[in-house]
Amino acid sequence: MRYFLSIFLLSGFVFIFSCEGPAGPMGPQGPDGAPGEIIEAFVYEIEFDFVGPNYGVFYEFPATPEVLPSDVVLVYFLWDIDNGTDVWKPIPFTLFTEDGIVSYTFDFTQFDVLILLESNFDPALYTPEITDGWVARVVVIPGVLIPPGGRMDFSDYYEVEAAYGLPVLPQHGKAINRKL
Repeated sequence: MRYFLSIFLLSGFVFIFSCEGPAGPMGPQGPDGAPGEIIEAFVYEIEFDFVGPNYGVFYEFPATPEVLPSDVVLVYFLWDIDNGTDVWKPIPFTLFTEDGIVSYTFDFTQFDVLILLESNFDPALYTPEITDGWVARVVVIPGVLIPPGGRMDFSDYYEVEAAYGLPVLPQHGKAINRKL
């Protein structure tokens, strides 16, 4: 009898708590919230030559938009022109020359980026193709916009430009002669 009574009571509770009535009237409108912050990626273009003795180029970010410690910085070099279209090469990368190995790298903080030229041979052997006439695009992507796990191919500048709504900057269109 207890078993029958327990099942009856359990069935009754399930029936009562599973019933829903019609939706009630809409409540009053709440106050407006604070204005939202627009979070977007941005890009800077800089032109420079690598100059000794350190062969580093220091670029300080402007005060606005603010770069946060969680943001990601990418650097691309204008490497070639293909039928009037700029070809951007992501750094870091390494080149093998007749004199040895040349590496282009960078590091960054929320305040600046440092682009470096390093090699395993005497800098006195650097040619203008190694040091002169560089154009770089420095892309800052807010950390909140990076996909979970950070799994995205950042090697193609134009894909990054489209994915993050970067402004389309003018093409350079001038010939680049990097005989490295």
